[in-house]
Amino acid sequence: GLSFWQLGEGNYWGHNAIVRLRPFAEHCALPRLRGSAPFGGEILSHDIVEAAFMRRAGYKIWLVPDISGSWEEIPSNVIDFAARDRRWAQGNLQHVGVMPMRGLHWLSRVHMLTGILSYVTSPLWLLVLILSSIVTCLAALTKHQYFQHGTYTLFPSWPQYRDGEIFALLAMTITLLMLPKLLGALLALRERHVRESFGGTLRLCASVLFEQTLSMRRAPTRMLFHSSFVIRARLGREVRWDAQGRSDRGVRWGEALARHKWHVCLGLAWGTAILVLAPTFIWWMLPVIAGMLLAVPFTVLTSRADLGRALRAHGLLLTPEETAAPPEIAAVTHHVPLTALPAGQHIAMQTPPRMPMPRWARALA
Repeated sequence: GLSFWQLGEGNYWGHNAIVRLRPFAEHCALPRLRGSAPFGGEILSHDIVEAAFMRRAGYKIWLVPDISGSWEEIPSNVIDFAARDRRWAQGNLQHVGVMPMRGLHWLSRVHMLTGILSYVTSPLWLLVLILSSIVTCLAALTKHQYFQHGTYTLFPSWPQYRDGEIFALLAMTITLLMLPKLLGALLALRERHVRESFGGTLRLCASVLFEQTLSMRRAPTRMLFHSSFVIRARLGREVRWDAQGRSDRGVRWGEALARHKWHVCLGLAWGTAILVLAPTFIWWMLPVIAGMLLAVPFTVLTSRADLGRALRAHGLLLTPEETAAPPEIAAVTHHVPLTALPAGQHIAMQTPPRMPMPRWARALA
């Protein structure tokens, strides 16, 4: 989808980019932004900026989705993922100073604006939720006044109900969030060998449903994390761009509680206030508040490798690299020299690797 819409104005994804060295060296020298960190100084999220500079020089950046032989692991738990997001938040917010630069293609500016909004929308969402809760609780306390005090009229002020607009907004939000995922699932289900690589029709559908449930539970804490990242950056608190943790590290209960204690406290206070002042509104806020209250067990349980292996044993959340491992991954997993495997051979993997992948093996993959 991104390749279809972006065409020759695509982005670099991390270091998974093939560049011509001479043009890259000539046109992609990153400037030092004015001012001090976090908004000034060295550019952290360099990928989008380098792609924009290459496009400004007259070259095109194409995202080629059918190139194989390259993989990258992501942080395997909520806390390490949030640590990476904090670095990305500061890096993306720096693009406020890059967007006005001369000669940039308009779509390159759109990419930067999208990256900025991917973090700024979290505090905006939080603000909308807080204001709607305050308005609802005040309305429940004061009740509706049909006649203004001290006036005499035969025509009362009837309350206005906007159920149609509310459900229209809700439907638009669900469509925006769900449609790309559903289209991806339909594309996978359309071809037999693709859906079988994800475990088959029933397992793929169950996996999509399960993953969506997990995403909904994670969304409130991610909103709070991103909101704090934006506020900290606005207050001038910079973050270092260190190596990212990508091993299958399990999170202990104490660590999860230390990182989520304010999320849980906010959920308790918020939920209690609504239950006391406007109890019927709790059903609208329950998905958000439940995500806050369940943050600690969610972080701990989703970080456990044994649960991941159990899901895999039942055919859930499978990826094609697990059902039919490419030769590069098979060579690393089974410690077999890559030259010993026939070209293009895919190996069915029955058991998951028990140990974290060493750094040299990750580099080989």
